[in-house]
Amino acid sequence: MVIFISLGFQICRLAFLVDDHLIDQPISSGYSPCEALQRRCCLADYTDKPDFARWIEYALTAPLQIIIICSTVYIRNAQQLSLISALQGALTLCGWTVEMLISHLEISVNESGRFSQAFNAILAKFSVIFLAAVYMHYVIWSTILSFYYSHEANLRECDCGIEKLPPLLRDIVLLQCVLFSCFGIVPLVQVAYILIAHPDHMWRTWFCAALVYSALSIASKGLLALIFVKLITDGNCVDTQSGQVCLYQ
Repeated sequence: MVIFISLGFQICRLAFLVDDHLIDQPISSGYSPCEALQRRCCLADYTDKPDFARWIEYALTAPLQIIIICSTVYIRNAQQLSLISALQGALTLCGWTVEMLISHLEISVNESGRFSQAFNAILAKFSVIFLAAVYMHYVIWSTILSFYYSHEANLRECDCGIEKLPPLLRDIVLLQCVLFSCFGIVPLVQVAYILIAHPDHMWRTWFCAALVYSALSIASKGLLALIFVKLITDGNCVDTQSGQVCLYQ
């Protein structure tokens, strides 16, 4: 379902972004080669400014991914799943606010300069929203990781007959934690670039950020699907004192 929702969003976006005028533009018509490539690929409308559709897609798919990850560490309580997935959805929508503030930082650099009163006020707002998002991210993943490590501790300390959890469980949790965390690095890099780059080159932050976000989204969804399917099919067996036992059949 996660992959189908993401694919549907991408198809809809491409359908509405086709611009015959831009496609027919010659590369030399006032654009640099990289800018012309953006426009010929119909990417300019969502790679040179904040993209609300991206965050709507993530707000729908990321909570579903979190539910799948929670299920692998045996978080099955409906209330816990609802709270964690809702928090992930709220965290994801913070991305739109962060992008808007980054856009306002760029405008402020052009109009009043770096570290002007207006620039500093926007930077302070960015810091507050970003720190709130970091805290939500911490709550989500500290909860998931604590469940996983508590299960590992129980196996070590109790005589349950199970020697260790399937390694794929650890792979899913740690890999997804790293990939989800990488989404937060992108806006920090954008702000750092705004602080040092020439104003004429700031459009590159949006193009690069769009590519990185897409790569992270594809990697997190694709790897979660592959590893979860492998876990269910042939990677869910654990070693016990009497041989191997499979958690799912």
